Amino acid sequence: MADELNITLAGYSKIERGLTEISVNRLTKIADILGMSVVDFFQSNLSFVEDSSNLYQRDLTIEIIRMSNTISEIQLELSNLKRELTAGRHQD
Repeated sequence: MADELNITLAGYSKIERGLTEISVNRLTKIADILGMSVVDFFQSNLSFVEDSSNLYQRDLTIEIIRMSNTISEIQLELSNLKRELTAGRHQD
């Protein structure tokens, strides 16, 4: 997620932990990355706040976001490895 937002992992971590205020543009980009509108993003988050019985659902959502971040990191690493491999072939 941090890579897609073009920010550091530390910067994105601050957003997740609520330590950094987020701009509307960045919020829109996060919603796009997650495949939802900003309105849907807020509605889904408000439902968690309004209904404490959804804590389990909230925890699952957080875990899905963490897994998504891990997948993004792995995809970036794979892309970099492919680029290195391709560059190595061109040097031969």
